[in-house]
Formats: sequence, C-alpha cells, structure tokens
Amino acid sequence: MFKTRYLFFIFSWLFISCGGQQPDHFSVRFGVCTDVHKDIMHDADERLAAFISEAKGRDLDFIIQINSMSYYWAGGDYQVNRYSEEINEQFPWIKYTIPYAEPLYAFVEINNEAISIEGKETSFVGPGPEELGMPPAPANNPIVPRISSRKLPLKP
Repeated sequence: MFKTRYLFFIFSWLFISCGGQQPDHFSVRFGVCTDVHKDIMHDADERLAAFISEAKGRDLDFIIQINSMSYYWAGGDYQVNRYSEEINEQFPWIKYTIPYAEPLYAFVEINNEAISIEGKETSFVGPGPEELGMPPAPANNPIVPRISSRKLPLKP
C-alpha cells in the first residue's frame, strides 16, 4: 500500500524544487488511480470507465497510477469463489483476491496552503480479511476498501 508519508515527501519535493519562488497562487491537481488488472478482474473496463468518467469533470494536470483499484491480493490460503462459475473459469486468479465492490482512486490538489486528498470508499465483494480469518494487518497499513481523505496544511 502506498503510504501517506511517501506522498508527503513527493509533494514536499515539488515545493522545495521550486526554490521558494512560488507564485501568489500555486495549484497542482491530479488523479491517483491504480491498475485495473484486466487479466484478473472480470469488470476491469467498467472500473476504469468509472474513474475516467469522474476525472473528466475535474481540471486535472496529470494522473498517477499505483497499486490496485480492484482488489487486495489475499493469496492461496484465502481463496473464495465470489463470482459465477463462468467468471471464475475466465478469470482463474480472481478467487485469490478480496475484490472491492467499486474501484478505488483519489484526487489530489496541492496549492499554497494545503495538500488535499479526496479519497473514495466502497466495500468488499463477499467476505473481507477479518471474516476470512486473516491475521490482523498493522495499524498503519490496514486492509480496507477505501482511500482516506486528508487535508495537510502547508504552513512554514
């Protein structure tokens, strides 16, 4: 999972690299999406279309792709058939995942005052990690179907 502190370092570098010569109003807006895994997810095209549809309505400077917008990889010890037999046959790796009901993505804006992250929340398809008996994840890296929203002030 991509950690918030890494985002902070990236954004800090953007501001430092400007040598402190920022205009009165500075703003960068971008979308953060993840791989849709067309080889594993039966509805990958619909997931990508949902992100594109929402991104079109925003004035974005660029898009970053990280991790997975479709699922958490649980592995062989936690296989579950969550979809129809036809889907399971066409996408045999899907049973190794804990899919998200909707795609996960975020939109970020950086300006002179703050870094704002607008995350998305959904649910798992079928049982989640706890119901599958997976060991608890570390508190700073939970297995959850959401990207948290944050507003990080940039005050010297």
